[in-house]
Amino acid sequence: TASSSNMNFTLTSKGELRSASGCLRVAAVSGVQLWAKPINSSSSAVLLINPSGDDEVLQWPVKDLPSRFTGAKSSFACQPGRCIARDVWANQTFPVTSATIQVSLKPWASALYILRADHLSHLGQIVV
Repeated sequence: TASSSNMNFTLTSKGELRSASGCLRVAAVSGVQLWAKPINSSSSAVLLINPSGDDEVLQWPVKDLPSRFTGAKSSFACQPGRCIARDVWANQTFPVTSATIQVSLKPWASALYILRADHLSHLGQIVV
């Protein structure tokens, strides 16, 4: 385990992030990053980030969304046909009808989705 003195960081005048154990370095990153946060028991926010200088086009598997978060009292799963997605940047809502959502990201861009269990899907209604 790391001691608390190793957990303190200092930003130097050269733009380096230093700790008691040394300087942190930039590492090459490939692929799209996924960040997620529960909103309530029936919805989660998902941020997909392209950390590269290349276009990224992917079929994002909704099962990659964690079903349980640390400290959360309930779990959430986006199941095709029983879940809706809100593309926050595009201001569009759509039903999740398959196991993946197509995502196209320009270099250094992101996509933000709100996924919500659609308990009214059997009525053909989507409540936004």
